[in-house]
Amino acid sequence: MKSLEQLDAGGCRLNDDSLAPLRESKNLYRLNVPENPLTDDCLRHIAAIESLRFVSLAGTQVTEEGLRKLHELRPELWIDILPGEDDLE
Repeated sequence: MKSLEQLDAGGCRLNDDSLAPLRESKNLYRLNVPENPLTDDCLRHIAAIESLRFVSLAGTQVTEEGLRKLHELRPELWIDILPGEDDLE
């Protein structure tokens, strides 16, 4: 898993601890996990992925307070919380 660069796992029923193994990823720079029942508890795993530069959390249960804390920890991380084009119709 250390060579993983991108992961698209939207709508895969991931829970917060499903993201724990990604902490070991050395090359993961893009993580798309929209439409999963993720909460603020998953953010500790996301924050620990040092190589990460983009994360999509649209349609999750992550709160505004959780996003604020993630931004404080990782200000360089681009965080997408907007619904995709399909969700806007």
